[in-house]
Amino acid sequence: MVKQIERDEYDLQYGNFEEFFHHVLNISQVLATIDVKDNVDCAFECITNTACFSFNSAILADINSGLHVCHLLATDKYNRSSSFLPSQEFHHYTVTVSFKRRL
Repeated sequence: MVKQIERDEYDLQYGNFEEFFHHVLNISQVLATIDVKDNVDCAFECITNTACFSFNSAILADINSGLHVCHLLATDKYNRSSSFLPSQEFHHYTVTVSFKRRL
């Protein structure tokens, strides 16, 4: 089984995120709200935070700073599906989940 997110003692990091355009995981328990250049920077911020399993990234940059709002989240759309909603402001990224079929 391939790990979808990896963090180790050597500071090697990897994350495989699935993108959900025009959706947001609307929860109040945000780990951090940060301004980033783009969704890739948001993904790196999530990977470096051991409690992060998904993030919301603003679609449009702030007109003054040129940066995007990024919400790091300690859960994902699979564990909080009732909070996964359509959005005109955010795209949601969650760690890819793969299911192994058992016979």
